[in-house]
Amino acid sequence: MTTTETDNATTETPPAGRVTEEELARKARRAELTSRWFWRILSYVAVLAIWEFALLDIFSFLRGSPLDPKLLPGPSEVVATFFEIWGEGTMPAAFQATLTRIAVGFGLSFLIGAMIGILMQSKWFEGFFKDAVLISLSAPGLIWVLITAIIFGNRPLGPAIAIILTTFAL
Repeated sequence: MTTTETDNATTETPPAGRVTEEELARKARRAELTSRWFWRILSYVAVLAIWEFALLDIFSFLRGSPLDPKLLPGPSEVVATFFEIWGEGTMPAAFQATLTRIAVGFGLSFLIGAMIGILMQSKWFEGFFKDAVLISLSAPGLIWVLITAIIFGNRPLGPAIAIILTTFAL
């Protein structure tokens, strides 16, 4: 082993061919991260492959594909359509419309929630809103989304109300 002095500190360098504990720890961390990410990425690839495979016409003996491509297009078609929309230049307008609905939904949810929270400081309003808040908290957010989809359909107001009901428990 050789010893080097730098600014009153002595560091030892291991002989050639020997690995320090720090290098071993770094290799172990890298191997653990690689293993974790490998399985995570592999699971996504497997889901996408199964999804694409389920849309193939090889299931003709079962009267067609188990999935209807019009209802749920495959990943390859989704990616192709994404690049087609991006190339046409309609993506920014669609993205802006989506973000506007989300912002309106969250904004209204915040205002309604803050207003009801302030009002619930009063015993009368607490008694009035308590049961409605408890009942709505017990229902999962997905239920509120489905209910608003059934009631409002594909109208612009539907997604905003779905966001309000999902983020605010009423």
